[in-house]
Amino acid sequence: MLPEPSTIEYADLKTDISHNGLIDPIVLFDEQILDGRSRYNCCLELGIKPKYIQFEETGHKCSPKSYVISKNLQRRHLTTEQRGIAAAKLTTLETDPLTKEEAAVLLNVSKSTVTRARNIVKDAIPEVQQEVERGMLNIAQAERIAKKPAKEQAAALASERSKVEESRQKSSEIKKAQAATQAAATQAEKAIATYTDIHTLCKNGQYDGKKLRKAILQLQAAVDDLASIDTVVAEMLEAGHAYHNLSVAIDVLAKHPGITVESLKKNQVAKQHQYDVSHQKLLAMRKFIDEFTTAAESLFSACSTSDEQDLLLEIQNTFTERKTSFDESIDHALATVKLQVLTVTEAAPPGDWFSAPRK
Repeated sequence: MLPEPSTIEYADLKTDISHNGLIDPIVLFDEQILDGRSRYNCCLELGIKPKYIQFEETGHKCSPKSYVISKNLQRRHLTTEQRGIAAAKLTTLETDPLTKEEAAVLLNVSKSTVTRARNIVKDAIPEVQQEVERGMLNIAQAERIAKKPAKEQAAALASERSKVEESRQKSSEIKKAQAATQAAATQAEKAIATYTDIHTLCKNGQYDGKKLRKAILQLQAAVDDLASIDTVVAEMLEAGHAYHNLSVAIDVLAKHPGITVESLKKNQVAKQHQYDVSHQKLLAMRKFIDEFTTAAESLFSACSTSDEQDLLLEIQNTFTERKTSFDESIDHALATVKLQVLTVTEAAPPGDWFSAPRK
């Protein structure tokens, strides 16, 4: 009547019984298992003696049929499709079948869902019904197959499976892209925090030993990070183009009823965030280059050991060697930003560390 638990659900149940024993006894009715077949099988596989209870001993006044359905609905997260198929089966029982209305109420689905599911149970090959029960097909997909001649349904099912798999792969790719975008934005935010920390420390001008060492290491990290200017520009432009393309796609698809664009909108928001953060990082880099000398001199005057002074001199030399290249890359990057014709919000970053692009 109800779909068998998935492989994952069964494995979780077996693990729970292995660790905690059989908590809910197996319910019997007319010398047959009414509720707990999966628990019974897990006990046999684990070598645990099952505990039994008669339905009459449960104290429930409902029918055995209502009892087992209620228990499963409480225990398992069944989809509308799975509940619809179960409801349809209840209306086609040889003994004491339910009406569509009764089945709909019992399984918490609409009467129309029961009607559509009945057509699937009646006209579709068993494999189609099984795919719905497994959560691999929805009612609409199964209905399309059920309307075909029986000899054509296997091929139609294979085609639908292929479409479902392709959709899942695309969904997985979108999630991976969103995760990668978020990771890039987080990395950029950390770099901006490094530049801001240096600015705060140098502006204060007062250091103890630990703060001074931290400031010198942050200065070194910031100089090393300047080498990523071209990468930041590439990430920002890619995010901007992706945002623009997603905007166009959303506008087009939104005109077609029944097509959801929620995943595209989420990806669009992620790309906009990446664009904004990358732009902020470019501005932070530019400001850092302009104020590097002041920051280095402030730190150098606070040094109390030759090791600290030597490290600072090494950082200064590295920066001096690369300054021309840094300046050219930053100016070119910010000019590229101005030329990029995109509808992307360029959020103004906080604090006096950031400034507008050079003219």
